[in-house]
Amino acid sequence: MTERTIAVISAGLSTPSSTRLLADRLAAATVAALHSRGVEAQVQVVELREHARALADRLVTGFADEALQEALDVVAGADGVIAVTPVFTAS
Repeated sequence: MTERTIAVISAGLSTPSSTRLLADRLAAATVAALHSRGVEAQVQVVELREHARALADRLVTGFADEALQEALDVVAGADGVIAVTPVFTAS
């Protein structure tokens, strides 16, 4: 059986966030769809909220700390990406 890696990026602000809940549902549906086609999938989640400070530092300095670099590597190495962001009314 073929194996793929799916990176799930969630930009929710709270814990738990409706954004993360949606990301989890999309990931589960994707894994199920791939499985029905004979493809196994491993899901790796990146919570942007956990990297907020490091992301700002990266924009200013051009360098990522270790945790942010690991998150970037997860996304860069994935076979597929699911990105979910919150919607702010009137913003």
